[in-house]
Amino acid sequence: MCDILQIARSTFYYEAKEQPNEDENTEAIVDIFHKNRKAYAVAEATYKVMKTEFIHQMEFQSLDHLQLELYDYVNWFNKHRIHGSLGYMTPVQYRQAALKKAV
Repeated sequence: MCDILQIARSTFYYEAKEQPNEDENTEAIVDIFHKNRKAYAVAEATYKVMKTEFIHQMEFQSLDHLQLELYDYVNWFNKHRIHGSLGYMTPVQYRQAALKKAV
């Protein structure tokens, strides 16, 4: 084969080794998704809650109205909403409890 291509055998093997084939690329992509599965699950769960509690509950008059309501919702979700993963406390309450334990 190297005689036909008129290249050195070492060059052929070097190039063959350096070029990942489609299967290797696919494996790498699948590995990334498997390693980050938990992060994707959290994002999907958050999106589902947002659709259920926010998007399907309101009718927006304009893009500005949507942006204003979304800002308020995200602020409420991040600071004032009770989270089961935080012992059914709000993030603010959870932080305050953690600070009391640290002192």
